[in-house]
Amino acid sequence: MTNTPAEQAQLTHQAELADIVEVSELPFTGIAPGWWVLAVLVLLLLAALGYWLYQRRQRSKYNQALQEARQALNSIDIQQPDAAQQINILLKRLVRHYSPNSALLSCPLPVWQEFLQQQQPRLLLPNLTVLLYQAEADPQQTATFADFAKAWLQPYDARKLANSIKEYTHA
Repeated sequence: MTNTPAEQAQLTHQAELADIVEVSELPFTGIAPGWWVLAVLVLLLLAALGYWLYQRRQRSKYNQALQEARQALNSIDIQQPDAAQQINILLKRLVRHYSPNSALLSCPLPVWQEFLQQQQPRLLLPNLTVLLYQAEADPQQTATFADFAKAWLQPYDARKLANSIKEYTHA
């Protein structure tokens, strides 16, 4: 059986086509490695952004009690006879918020006064034993105590306040 020249040419062309290998499927990555690197970088950036937002929210929650204490202190009428007690209670509540097991919550008044004075050594703090337990409150002393409390609360970041409460030990 002899092949005609046309059949011969067709067989030659078929033999040449036998070398071509068809791709059955694309590799599972499907995209270039550069796109994978870009996708990982975007995911890392989103994770970092989420962590930053979470930290920011935690800080704002942590500082909220301090801001509320500042507002409550500004709302206390110093002319009231129990203004000094209100200020003292406000400061103790703030200590309890940031350090619920602090020894300062149940310490004697002289120790409490020492703690407060150590926090703001440049400011004068009136004698709290006299101020809090006298029958008639001295408006000048109450105003001095209110000014001291405002100064004590103003410069603080809540974390610094919480750390100073936890680190305090009566000498």
